[in-house]
Amino acid sequence: MSELNRRLDFGVRVAGEKAQLPDEFITLSQLPELVDTSVTPYNEDLIGEVNNINTDFITSYNYVSNAIIVTKNGVVLTPGEDYIEISENAIRFAIPPSNYEMRDLLHIYYYCKDLLAYGAGVPYNEPLNGIIDGANVTFTTTRSYIDRTTIVIKNGVVQTLNTDYYELGNNVISFVIPPIAIGEPDSLYIYYFCKSPGTSGSGDAYYWHTQMVASNVWHIIHNLGKKPSVMVTDMDNQVVIGDIMYINDNVLDVYFTQAFSGNAYLN
Repeated sequence: MSELNRRLDFGVRVAGEKAQLPDEFITLSQLPELVDTSVTPYNEDLIGEVNNINTDFITSYNYVSNAIIVTKNGVVLTPGEDYIEISENAIRFAIPPSNYEMRDLLHIYYYCKDLLAYGAGVPYNEPLNGIIDGANVTFTTTRSYIDRTTIVIKNGVVQTLNTDYYELGNNVISFVIPPIAIGEPDSLYIYYFCKSPGTSGSGDAYYWHTQMVASNVWHIIHNLGKKPSVMVTDMDNQVVIGDIMYINDNVLDVYFTQAFSGNAYLN
C-alpha cells in the first residue's frame, strides 16, 4: 500500500500517487482528537474561475484544516508552497491556475465538517441495478444520491469518478466501458450518501461503521435489531472478507487474519 493511499480515505485514488504528502498531514484516526463534530470524506472539483489571474477557490462544504489534498492535473500539490488555506472552505494558489491551451483541472479531497448537517442525507450501499450485457452502460441506485459522494466498486476494485464512470444525477450513473457478462458477470456495487434519511424504501435499516484503530477484530454495535449483512473495505476501499460472529441482534464481531482499519457497511 503506497504512503498516499495509506493516508487517503476518500474512496478514489489520486492520479499523482507517487507524490509525497507532508508528514504533518492529518489521518482519519487522528480526527477525533482534533474536532468535536462528525466528519465525512468528500471530494469535488474546486469552485472558481480559471483565467490565469484568479488564485482563490472554494469548496462546497467546510473542511477540516490541514487535512486536505489538492491536485492540479492529477498531481498532488504541496500545502504551504503551491497553495494555502485561507478559510474553512477556501484556498489560495501561489500561481494562478492556467487556461492556456488546456484548462488546469483542480480537485480537492477533504474531510467535510458534519456533512449530514447540510442536509446531505445518510450513508447507504447496494448492488447497482441494470442489465450487464457488454453493451449497457447505464445503471441506477434504489435511492437518490448526493453528487460526488458515490463510491463504485467493480469486481472488488474501486472505480474512479469521471474516468471510469460518471454521475448523471439523481440515481443514475454511466460507465465509460460497458460491464461485461462473459463468463462470470461483472460484480457492481455502490456506496453513497442518499438524499432520503432513515431506512430504505422497503423499510430495511442500515448502519455504516468506521474502524479508525487498526484491529483484527472489529466490535460493531449497530442497534439494527437484526442480523445484518456485512461488507468490509480497507482504507484503499478494497473489499476484505472476514468471519462474522453475531453476538445478538444489535452487536456483532468480525474477525480478520490481520489488523487493519477501514469501513463496514451493514444492512
